[in-house]
Amino acid sequence: MTVKTTRLKTAFFAGHRKLPSNTEQISAALEKELTALIESGYRFFGAGGATGFDTVAALCVLKLREMYPHIRLILVLPHRAQAKRWSKKNIAVYEDIKERADKVVYISDEFTRDCVYRRNRHFINGSSMCICYLSREGSGTEKTVRVARTEYSDRARFCKVNVDDEPELSARFGIASIPTLIFFKNGEILKKTVGYREKDELEETLKELL
Repeated sequence: MTVKTTRLKTAFFAGHRKLPSNTEQISAALEKELTALIESGYRFFGAGGATGFDTVAALCVLKLREMYPHIRLILVLPHRAQAKRWSKKNIAVYEDIKERADKVVYISDEFTRDCVYRRNRHFINGSSMCICYLSREGSGTEKTVRVARTEYSDRARFCKVNVDDEPELSARFGIASIPTLIFFKNGEILKKTVGYREKDELEETLKELL
Protein backbone atom coordinates (compact mmCIF):
# COMPACT_ATOMS: atom_id res chain seq x y z
CA MET A 1 0.00 0.00 0.00
CA THR A 2 1.24 3.48 -0.90
CA VAL A 3 0.59 5.94 1.93
CA LYS A 4 1.04 9.64 1.26
CA THR A 5 1.18 11.63 4.48
CA THR A 6 0.81 15.32 5.28
CA ARG A 7 2.76 16.86 8.14
CA LEU A 8 -0.19 18.84 9.48
CA LYS A 9 -2.17 15.62 10.02
CA THR A 10 0.73 13.52 11.32
CA ALA A 11 1.68 12.76 14.93
CA PHE A 12 4.50 10.59 16.25
CA PHE A 13 5.19 8.74 19.47
CA ALA A 14 8.18 9.04 21.79
CA GLY A 15 8.50 7.10 25.02
CA HIS A 16 10.57 4.85 27.23
CA ARG A 17 11.26 1.21 26.51
CA LYS A 18 10.82 0.30 30.17
CA LEU A 19 7.27 0.83 31.39
CA PRO A 20 5.40 -0.07 34.59
CA SER A 21 4.37 -3.73 34.69
CA ASN A 22 0.71 -2.73 34.33
CA THR A 23 0.29 -0.62 31.19
CA GLU A 24 -3.51 -0.45 31.25
CA GLN A 25 -3.54 3.09 32.65
CA ILE A 26 -1.08 4.27 29.99
CA SER A 27 -3.11 2.59 27.25
CA ALA A 28 -6.36 4.15 28.47
CA ALA A 29 -4.87 7.65 28.61
CA LEU A 30 -3.27 7.18 25.20
CA GLU A 31 -6.51 5.97 23.62
CA LYS A 32 -8.32 9.03 24.96
CA GLU A 33 -5.64 11.38 23.60
CA LEU A 34 -5.54 9.67 20.21
CA THR A 35 -9.32 9.74 19.87
CA ALA A 36 -9.28 13.50 20.44
CA LEU A 37 -6.55 13.95 17.82
CA ILE A 38 -8.38 11.79 15.29
CA GLU A 39 -11.58 13.76 15.86
CA SER A 40 -9.61 16.98 15.27
CA GLY A 41 -8.30 15.75 11.91
CA TYR A 42 -5.10 13.77 12.54
CA ARG A 43 -4.83 10.74 10.25
CA PHE A 44 -1.23 9.49 10.34
CA PHE A 45 0.58 8.13 13.39
CA GLY A 46 4.27 7.27 13.41
CA ALA A 47 5.87 4.74 15.75
CA GLY A 48 9.48 3.62 16.02
CA GLY A 49 8.76 -0.05 16.61
CA ALA A 50 10.74 -0.35 19.85
CA THR A 51 9.57 -2.25 22.92
CA GLY A 52 7.73 -0.36 25.63
CA PHE A 53 5.79 2.76 24.73
CA ASP A 54 6.27 2.38 20.97
CA THR A 55 4.58 -1.01 21.12
CA VAL A 56 1.73 0.18 23.36
CA ALA A 57 1.14 3.15 21.06
CA ALA A 58 1.19 1.09 17.85
CA LEU A 59 -1.30 -1.41 19.27
CA CYS A 60 -3.54 1.45 20.37
CA VAL A 61 -3.55 2.92 16.84
CA LEU A 62 -4.37 -0.48 15.37
CA LYS A 63 -7.24 -0.85 17.83
CA LEU A 64 -8.64 2.58 16.99
CA ARG A 65 -8.27 1.90 13.27
CA GLU A 66 -11.17 -0.52 13.61
CA MET A 67 -13.36 2.45 14.64
CA TYR A 68 -11.63 4.99 12.38
CA PRO A 69 -10.61 3.07 9.23
CA HIS A 70 -9.18 6.21 7.60
CA ILE A 71 -6.27 6.52 10.05
CA ARG A 72 -2.87 5.02 9.24
CA LEU A 73 -0.06 3.50 11.30
CA ILE A 74 3.40 4.29 9.90
CA LEU A 75 6.33 2.35 11.33
CA VAL A 76 9.68 4.09 10.96
CA LEU A 77 12.37 1.62 12.01
CA PRO A 78 16.04 2.55 12.57
CA HIS A 79 17.35 -0.64 10.87
CA ARG A 80 16.13 -4.04 9.73
CA ALA A 81 17.66 -6.05 12.58
CA GLN A 82 16.16 -3.96 15.37
CA ALA A 83 14.53 -6.96 17.07
CA LYS A 84 17.45 -9.37 16.67
CA ARG A 85 18.20 -9.71 20.41
CA TRP A 86 14.66 -9.41 21.72
CA SER A 87 12.72 -12.15 23.48
CA LYS A 88 10.55 -14.47 21.37
CA LYS A 89 7.43 -12.89 22.86
CA ASN A 90 8.51 -9.35 21.95
CA ILE A 91 9.57 -10.44 18.47
CA ALA A 92 6.16 -12.03 17.87
CA VAL A 93 4.37 -8.82 18.85
CA TYR A 94 6.79 -6.77 16.72
CA GLU A 95 6.24 -8.92 13.63
CA ASP A 96 2.47 -8.78 14.12
CA ILE A 97 2.55 -4.96 14.29
CA LYS A 98 4.73 -4.79 11.15
CA GLU A 99 2.32 -7.06 9.31
CA ARG A 100 -0.67 -4.91 10.25
CA ALA A 101 0.96 -1.50 9.78
CA ASP A 102 -0.08 0.56 6.77
CA LYS A 103 3.51 1.44 5.90
CA VAL A 104 6.97 0.38 7.11
CA VAL A 105 10.00 2.61 6.55
CA TYR A 106 13.59 1.54 7.27
CA ILE A 107 16.06 4.34 7.94
CA SER A 108 18.99 1.99 7.32
CA ASP A 109 19.42 -1.59 6.15
CA GLU A 110 22.05 -2.18 8.85
CA PHE A 111 22.72 -0.68 12.26
CA THR A 112 24.68 2.57 12.21
CA ARG A 113 25.66 4.84 15.06
CA ASP A 114 23.21 7.51 13.95
CA CYS A 115 20.28 5.44 12.68
CA VAL A 116 18.15 6.06 15.79
CA TYR A 117 18.95 9.77 15.67
CA ARG A 118 17.96 9.89 11.98
CA ARG A 119 14.74 8.05 12.75
CA ASN A 120 13.89 10.62 15.43
CA ARG A 121 14.68 13.48 13.05
CA HIS A 122 12.45 11.82 10.45
CA PHE A 123 9.59 11.97 12.94
CA ILE A 124 10.23 15.56 14.00
CA ASN A 125 10.57 16.81 10.43
CA GLY A 126 7.47 15.02 9.20
CA SER A 127 5.05 15.61 12.08
CA SER A 128 3.19 18.45 13.73
CA MET A 129 2.48 16.65 17.00
CA CYS A 130 4.55 14.58 19.45
CA ILE A 131 2.72 12.20 21.80
CA CYS A 132 5.12 11.19 24.53
CA TYR A 133 5.46 9.12 27.67
CA LEU A 134 8.24 10.84 29.58
CA SER A 135 8.96 9.97 33.21
CA ARG A 136 12.69 10.62 33.53
CA GLU A 137 15.22 13.11 32.24
CA GLY A 138 18.43 12.39 30.41
CA SER A 139 16.93 9.72 28.19
CA GLY A 140 16.75 9.54 24.42
CA THR A 141 13.03 10.19 24.72
CA GLU A 142 13.64 13.38 26.67
CA LYS A 143 16.11 14.62 24.04
CA THR A 144 13.70 13.91 21.19
CA VAL A 145 10.82 15.65 22.97
CA ARG A 146 13.01 18.64 23.79
CA VAL A 147 13.99 19.11 20.14
CA ALA A 148 10.40 18.71 18.96
CA ARG A 149 9.18 21.22 21.54
CA THR A 150 11.82 23.91 21.11
CA GLU A 151 12.43 24.21 17.37
CA TYR A 152 11.44 27.81 16.56
CA SER A 153 9.44 28.14 19.80
CA ASP A 154 11.76 30.87 21.03
CA ARG A 155 11.36 32.86 17.81
CA ALA A 156 7.85 32.19 16.55
CA ARG A 157 4.40 31.30 17.82
CA PHE A 158 2.24 28.95 15.78
CA CYS A 159 -1.56 29.19 15.93
CA LYS A 160 -4.23 27.20 14.07
CA VAL A 161 -7.67 28.53 13.18
CA ASN A 162 -10.59 26.46 11.90
CA VAL A 163 -12.19 28.54 9.14
CA ASP A 164 -15.57 26.91 9.75
CA ASP A 165 -15.51 28.08 13.37
CA GLU A 166 -14.22 31.57 12.57
CA PRO A 167 -15.95 32.82 9.39
CA GLU A 168 -15.49 36.51 10.30
CA LEU A 169 -11.76 36.02 10.81
CA SER A 170 -11.51 34.14 7.52
CA ALA A 171 -13.27 36.97 5.69
CA ARG A 172 -11.07 39.57 7.38
CA PHE A 173 -7.88 37.99 6.06
CA GLY A 174 -9.30 36.89 2.70
CA ILE A 175 -8.93 33.14 3.22
CA ALA A 176 -10.53 31.48 0.22
CA SER A 177 -8.88 28.05 0.39
CA ILE A 178 -6.96 25.89 2.82
CA PRO A 179 -4.34 25.46 3.98
CA THR A 180 -3.50 29.16 4.15
CA LEU A 181 -0.49 30.28 6.17
CA ILE A 182 -0.12 33.91 7.22
CA PHE A 183 3.08 35.25 8.75
CA PHE A 184 2.71 38.16 11.17
CA LYS A 185 5.27 40.35 12.89
CA ASN A 186 4.27 43.03 15.37
CA GLY A 187 0.70 42.72 14.15
CA GLU A 188 1.57 43.27 10.48
CA ILE A 189 1.22 40.66 7.72
CA LEU A 190 4.64 39.89 6.24
CA LYS A 191 3.74 37.04 3.92
CA LYS A 192 0.84 34.80 2.97
CA THR A 193 1.00 31.38 1.34
CA VAL A 194 -1.82 29.20 0.04
CA GLY A 195 -1.58 25.45 -0.44
CA TYR A 196 0.67 22.73 0.92
CA ARG A 197 4.32 23.64 1.50
CA GLU A 198 7.24 21.31 2.25
CA LYS A 199 9.01 21.75 5.59
CA ASP A 200 12.22 22.96 3.92
CA GLU A 201 10.32 25.73 2.15
CA LEU A 202 8.64 26.82 5.39
CA GLU A 203 11.97 26.84 7.20
CA GLU A 204 13.46 29.08 4.51
CA THR A 205 10.51 31.45 4.88
CA LEU A 206 10.95 31.55 8.66
CA LYS A 207 14.67 32.22 8.34
CA GLU A 208 13.91 35.02 5.91
CA LEU A 209 11.31 36.68 8.12
CA LEU A 210 12.67 36.14 11.62
